[in-house]
Amino acid sequence: IFQPAEEKGTGALKMIEEKVLDNVDFLYGVHLRPVEEVKDGQASPAIIHGAAQFIKGEIAGTDAHGARPHQGQNAIEIGAAFITLLNGIHLNPSIPYSVKMTQFFAGGESSNIIPGRATFSLDLRAQDNAVMEELTKKVEKVAESLAIVHGVEVKL
Repeated sequence: IFQPAEEKGTGALKMIEEKVLDNVDFLYGVHLRPVEEVKDGQASPAIIHGAAQFIKGEIAGTDAHGARPHQGQNAIEIGAAFITLLNGIHLNPSIPYSVKMTQFFAGGESSNIIPGRATFSLDLRAQDNAVMEELTKKVEKVAESLAIVHGVEVKL
């Protein structure tokens, strides 16, 4: 069987709803791996992938007119700074980890309004729980720093 939408956590529920399997006590799952981890046509007797954490957030500042940018905060510029600072997070390079901004929404109908608000999503990956904890703390510190420097609220 193949489980759809595993990234959202809805795939297993779909398999149950569709009654794909009956009378099962155990089900062993295998995640198809990219070539970077296991060569095509081969298998590995180990768990070689780590944990994922998804964080949704919001930048809450004040909109400003394009002719008066000093009267508000530009959530798009803050989002760009967020990405730059996330890319500057450095942990033990012998343990795989990553953090990426995967969604960013700001602005509205008018192109002469500087948006003070934005929503975003982050994708964190780490090979073990200790690194995930450290990575999460660093992301939180980045958000706190951006809030202070730009005079906005950054909610995670």
